[in-house]
Amino acid sequence: TPLVCSYLVHATGNPLAPAFYLAGVSIIGLVVFSVLFVTTSGRALKGSYPTVETKKEAHQIAKEDPEETLWWHEESLEIEAGK
Repeated sequence: TPLVCSYLVHATGNPLAPAFYLAGVSIIGLVVFSVLFVTTSGRALKGSYPTVETKKEAHQIAKEDPEETLWWHEESLEIEAGK
């Protein structure tokens, strides 16, 4: 914020202090994002079932990896149990 940046320049006497502040906050944000980010690439959208053309294909996908097919189901049950 401008208030923090003004304070940093005043307190340190360094006009580049806001740049160091911004770089530090960005690094902290990147670390937090890297730790908490869960990739959903290649998965069905949360709440939707896998897209298939036939019932045979649906049964085949469910047999191969049932936990991966409905990956969001367990999470939704935990949320409902916590209410």
